[in-house]
Amino acid sequence: MTDESKEVDVAHLRIAPEERPAVVALSNLTDSVIEELADGLQNADPSVRSVGKVFAATLGDDNEYLASTLTAMAFLVATTTDVTARVVNDDLKDALGDEAGDADLTPLLESKTLAALSKTIDLRTTHERVLQNFRIVTDIRPVFDKEIGPITSAIVTHSARVTFAVNDRIEEMFVALNHNDLVEIQEAVERALAKEEQSHDFIESRGGHVLDSFKETE
Repeated sequence: MTDESKEVDVAHLRIAPEERPAVVALSNLTDSVIEELADGLQNADPSVRSVGKVFAATLGDDNEYLASTLTAMAFLVATTTDVTARVVNDDLKDALGDEAGDADLTPLLESKTLAALSKTIDLRTTHERVLQNFRIVTDIRPVFDKEIGPITSAIVTHSARVTFAVNDRIEEMFVALNHNDLVEIQEAVERALAKEEQSHDFIESRGGHVLDSFKETE
């Protein structure tokens, strides 16, 4: 039996403890479910939303974790020369031991849709720092006279809390902002959104397809 408190490393496949339930669930899918998923993925766009719809239609809602886990496994197949879908499928069974089911995930691991989606996610997050959360907190700070008395004046201040990932760490930084800073940030964001939309239109006008496009959520 494998110690579930440790990360399992079998040949090419690594299963972190928090991912194990999803991998076990995938290994226990029936042949008919795998066939239905494979057919759905074949006709789906390589986007998180489209892939999520395929899994929801077949397995019901709240199965995003299965889609994301399978996508990560498909990325291994799509980007590693000596790793095939069959190798990963066999490694999975060895890694799970007695918990492994009889599912043959090869048709899903070979999905071109999942391969394209996994590469899209990888490219989108291949940066030194990846934003996780951004929040602006607004404070009212009273101004006191030398002699403490009733508050008669105050200032309004803002602080941006930026949470980001660095390798396997999550870090935070705080930046003080004033009104002019907020206006500049707003203008910069509006300009970036306009450039993004124009870039999408440029690609599509030349017959290209934008993977994981913001337009899919509109």
